[in-house]
Amino acid sequence: MGETDSTKAPRVHEGAHEGAHQGFLVWALLGPRTGDNNQVLALAEAVAAACGGVVEAIPLRHNLLRLLPTRFGGIGPASLDRVSRARLAPPWPDLVIGVGRRSVPAARWVRASSGGRTRIVQIGRPRCHPGRFDLVLTTPQYG
Repeated sequence: MGETDSTKAPRVHEGAHEGAHQGFLVWALLGPRTGDNNQVLALAEAVAAACGGVVEAIPLRHNLLRLLPTRFGGIGPASLDRVSRARLAPPWPDLVIGVGRRSVPAARWVRASSGGRTRIVQIGRPRCHPGRFDLVLTTPQYG
């Protein structure tokens, strides 16, 4: 039996931009931990399904600048390797979902680059002031 529009799973693309698209675009910033990535993808897929959107999985690889604390408010792709920096390019997403402190500078840079249009959802403990995000989803173990 065919799927109805309300039960269709969102399309998930990995890595490369699909080019111009119409509709709600969610970037899922992926890191080195499978469990974290699963949380990001689950939330991204649920939001995209609810909005009739598309999820683009963006794997991020970091260099040694990742060791700098996020509490200093850094934004930008400097802590990413060259390939990862190239992935963060227009068209800008409507929503960026990341987990942990490593995705924070990249997510904030995307929002700034989009002229403030992109919203940021952070899962876990970003290790900086939560006011820097549109939404932080956390659990008690993060304090």
